[in-house]
Amino acid sequence: QPLALQAADEFFHAGAQSYLTNNLAGAREQVDNGLKLFPDDVKLKKLDELLKVLLSRRRSRNISSQTSRK
Repeated sequence: QPLALQAADEFFHAGAQSYLTNNLAGAREQVDNGLKLFPDDVKLKKLDELLKVLLSRRRSRNISSQTSRK
């Protein structure tokens, strides 16, 4: 496997591990750093999409729970 693919995989696996332990901020950081170096990596792009959806849902839930408390 070429070194570039190995390096991209390392970012993906670190991001996935953070995601699996519910560390979305850590996952976001790993994926962002990986995409800066490997913008066309398919696995990083897929994990990026997943994190965007999850973070968007989390924000929506936080906003609706704050609104319902008022």
